[in-house]
Amino acid sequence: MGEFIANVLAIWWVLPAALGIAIAANTLAVEGAVMFAPAFLLLFPEISGAFPELTPNEAIGVALLIMFFGTASASLGYMRQHVVDFGLAARLVAVTIPCAVLARSVAFMIPSWLLFMVFGGVLFLLAFTVLRSLLDRRRGDREAVRSNAAVATNTQTRHSVAKELVARDGRSYRYLAQFNWQDRGYTAAGGILVGLIGVGVGAIVNTTLIVRHGLPVRVSVATTVIVVSATVLAGSLTHLAVARASGGAVAFEWTLVVLAIPGVIIGGQIAPHISARCPERTLKMALMLMFALMSSVMILRGIVSL
Repeated sequence: MGEFIANVLAIWWVLPAALGIAIAANTLAVEGAVMFAPAFLLLFPEISGAFPELTPNEAIGVALLIMFFGTASASLGYMRQHVVDFGLAARLVAVTIPCAVLARSVAFMIPSWLLFMVFGGVLFLLAFTVLRSLLDRRRGDREAVRSNAAVATNTQTRHSVAKELVARDGRSYRYLAQFNWQDRGYTAAGGILVGLIGVGVGAIVNTTLIVRHGLPVRVSVATTVIVVSATVLAGSLTHLAVARASGGAVAFEWTLVVLAIPGVIIGGQIAPHISARCPERTLKMALMLMFALMSSVMILRGIVSL
């Protein structure tokens, strides 16, 4: 117990770092693991020699467990604001959870450098997509309104339903809750990436809902956070089960977990309030910059792992 307390005191700064990461991740509906895992592997060991050395799979396992507490906390905040589309979230997690479980079961057999490089490229493409939507915002908004109205009038199906959400603060959001086979493909890719490297579903699902279907950013972020929370919980439990079944030590560094969980829980409560007060253009800009930064970090991680 004395050694554990000494380790906690040596890396106490992980707590405020986790708070900042949780606020950024849950405001933008991206997985905290996309920042936690590179920080655990590259940044934090440079800050302090007392920081534990982790393998890529250990870093991903710890990040998944920490991330669940942050996204669960943020989910409660968004639910209190009444801005979550639960029907859409249910259709999304029905795809992401099986994919995350399957991918996490085989993640230990795949070279980590390849996964990081591929995801870095995906994030770069997502950043470019959001940038294009910002540049064409006015024209795109007009076309989205006309398209949504036409689809709502002429092509109502069980996967395409015109909806209206009224938030707790009185704001009303009207949109078309679409979910087709192409969306299932994107969503499945996100679930697989979560299982393999701990990140992916938040970035892909949120961008798909905002850019492809024109969902209000506030509704998209809130719904995506619910999806991320359920998916990372499935991935985390699968990581634990695989570690135990293989006869190896459970790949969780509990010192980091104990320090980070209070920070991500508090950050998860702060994030919905920031999201509610930020203009959609500001959130999109932040999302683009976050993707660009994460892309650079992922590609760097892949190069370092070669």
